[in-house]
Amino acid sequence: MGKYNLLTNYEKLYMFCDNYLTLPFLKFSDEIWNEREKNRKNYSLLNEMYFNNTKSTSDIDYKKAESFNNYDLPYKIKRKIKKILTNPNNCPEELFEDVQKLYQYMDNQYLLTLAENLPSLTIENLPKMENITTLQDYSVGYYQTNKNKIYLREGCPKSTQQHELLHAARALKVNKKMFLGFARTHKLGFALNGFDEGYTDLLTARIYEHESINEISYLTAAQTTALIELLFDDYKDMEKASFINCIDLVYLQFRKYGTKKEFYRICRYLDFSTEAYLNKYERKQLFNLIYDIVKRKEELNPIEYEKILDNDKTFFKKI
Repeated sequence: MGKYNLLTNYEKLYMFCDNYLTLPFLKFSDEIWNEREKNRKNYSLLNEMYFNNTKSTSDIDYKKAESFNNYDLPYKIKRKIKKILTNPNNCPEELFEDVQKLYQYMDNQYLLTLAENLPSLTIENLPKMENITTLQDYSVGYYQTNKNKIYLREGCPKSTQQHELLHAARALKVNKKMFLGFARTHKLGFALNGFDEGYTDLLTARIYEHESINEISYLTAAQTTALIELLFDDYKDMEKASFINCIDLVYLQFRKYGTKKEFYRICRYLDFSTEAYLNKYERKQLFNLIYDIVKRKEELNPIEYEKILDNDKTFFKKI
């Protein structure tokens, strides 16, 4: 289990980005504030364009969602996936243990994208950043899709490597569009990025059996996606949908209890929480919104969602 062993501001900012208003020792430069404000506008536009008003013009792939239960790869492909993922020569040495953990957790037919990306996946180590001048400076790790490369800051926790591996496991390019888990490119940039970052954090904590919420970087987004997971009869369906880039299934399941406008608002809040900022009022609005929607599932035990909202240290675990 990785530990945060550095005390520089960029790490603290990364660890507590959702709650930075409570940390007076963190100060943003004017450049960072301007970049964050620009991100808020861009993400608001992205989600507004993505969720169009009619079924005929929506980017939601209804056919893909409706055929989800019939997803089944041929045996030959599954065997090839196993051969690739269990061979230590097919990935950087420091990733092999994490790959095996993921392989043991997830049905391998949902790891096709990982099997395709893994042989060419590389890692580059970055030096510590003492001065924060851009948003990327405070990130202790990130995955670059066009290079299929994971970048890790010196001294970053093991959970960062695991988080970025999950990005690589779900990064799929189709024609000119890039899909990254639940996120996808759409005109201005990545739509649904905050939703995917939150769920990636949730999956990382669950798959790699983390013991503390301190290893969750995007806590607000992770909690929100954990609540949306409760809308499924089997949370595993949302996990599988993530690995085959099917936000469409999540959207249709959500629509059984909530409206399109509510889903759009949640996605906008999550983009703000991970790439821009959420103030305390906005965070309260988000949780009130999702809380009201989850309660509409009558057969759901209130303890399940209250546990998540109460910052239970093991809310990401499933028995």
